[in-house]
Amino acid sequence: MKQYFLGFSLANRKRVKHVVMDMNAQYASFIKFLFPNAEIIIDGFHIAQRIGNALDSVRKNIQKRIDDKQNNRAYKIMKSQWKIFHMMYEDLEKTKPYYMRGINEYLTQEQAIGIVFDEYPEFGQVWTAYQEIMKAMHNKDLSGFEDIITHYTIMGNDMDSAISTFAKNYKGIQNSITSNYSNGRVEGMNHKIKQLKRNSCGYKNMAHLLWRIRQIF
Repeated sequence: MKQYFLGFSLANRKRVKHVVMDMNAQYASFIKFLFPNAEIIIDGFHIAQRIGNALDSVRKNIQKRIDDKQNNRAYKIMKSQWKIFHMMYEDLEKTKPYYMRGINEYLTQEQAIGIVFDEYPEFGQVWTAYQEIMKAMHNKDLSGFEDIITHYTIMGNDMDSAISTFAKNYKGIQNSITSNYSNGRVEGMNHKIKQLKRNSCGYKNMAHLLWRIRQIF
């Protein structure tokens, strides 16, 4: 990749104003060399992905610690209804119970997460951090995001690592919050290309692959 961009003149590379990327430290190390005038912007998707992975990691570790899995309501909720922990609190169903498969009870989503947090309050703390980060990103609340990072309390789990990563990439995340740049369209194109290769079980001839890609786009 580095050699590819070095094929462009320095004058052209100096015209690049923004580079949207993930939090890969290896890439960040040579971005400034290649594009000396560019601001690094951390793609919001990767911020959400990292914080979501931390949430899932803590949940799965708690599930592993539970001995009586068959009779533990919290375990059944975490295993079968894990998606509700990724929902924003204001979007949770709070008034109308429905039948939840896995736990086989009629509950609202708010009641379900409450059962888990009552038994495992440490997961509730991680979930709160997740909610605050996601809300700050969605609302483009830079001061709110900074406050979360500054006043975060170490919990001894993967959420610590996620927050530490955000602190190290603070400038890039700050640029993400204050701008509208995103790799969303590029990621969407990459997904379609990967899907094409998967559905066709690969292409022996690169020219054929490029031809099919042009038909899509």
